[in-house]
Amino acid sequence: FNLAVEHLKAYLAHSPPDGHTHYLLGSAYLGLRDFANAITYLELAKQELPQDAGVLYLLAAAYANSGESARAEKLLEELFRTEKPELRLLIGEALEGTGPYEDAVRELDKALAEKPDLRLAHFYKGRILWKLGQAQPAEREFSEELSLNPHHAPSYFFRGAVLEHQGRLPEAINDYLEALRLDPELAAAYHHVGRIYAKLGDEEKAVDWLKKAIAKDSKEPQVYFLLGRLLTSRGQKEEGLRLLEQSRRLLNEQRPAGTGANSER
Repeated sequence: FNLAVEHLKAYLAHSPPDGHTHYLLGSAYLGLRDFANAITYLELAKQELPQDAGVLYLLAAAYANSGESARAEKLLEELFRTEKPELRLLIGEALEGTGPYEDAVRELDKALAEKPDLRLAHFYKGRILWKLGQAQPAEREFSEELSLNPHHAPSYFFRGAVLEHQGRLPEAINDYLEALRLDPELAAAYHHVGRIYAKLGDEEKAVDWLKKAIAKDSKEPQVYFLLGRLLTSRGQKEEGLRLLEQSRRLLNEQRPAGTGANSER
């Protein structure tokens, strides 16, 4: 949550304020049990997204946890007066993370049938289809989301991932770069751009982008592994081996207890 707050505040410092970012920042503060800041940012989100069920729900939770039960009850009453598509979006978003995916898609489809311009519904549906291996339908959903929500960096990032998977590498790079223009803190996009340049044989650009990825997120073992291999192949063996060892250490740290090479079988 602390890292989320740091990245979201950095994003707001150089981008126009928007309801979705305020919502995410309020959510992060709620996770930290900093209810005063959660209320501040969720109230901003409510001004910009007055009918958003997720904003109303989290704002009610923040007020309830801060002891303002009357404000919380009023917001919950408002939530249940909210249009059904917003509630279906909230259910679909929750099920996108937990499953079952079929139920999530059904709720999102119903929401879009009732309100075709509902923002984020296509995004969550696209992520579900991508998880299910349905690349072309996922691409269509991310494109639909961007037609409604053109400043949504995650939609550019995930569409880029789909395009990269399909081998459409120049298009994928364009989407990753647009995601980074909208959200320069999106560490995974630096990794993917570097990986594509490695696939294209442009090792110099690949190394540059992978170093940027590490600067943004020092805990991703795949970035160290790929950068280590590239540097080793370019004759920088000492630095390359150091990065490969760092990749191994990170993998071991992230491996669940009892699954290491020396664990009991």
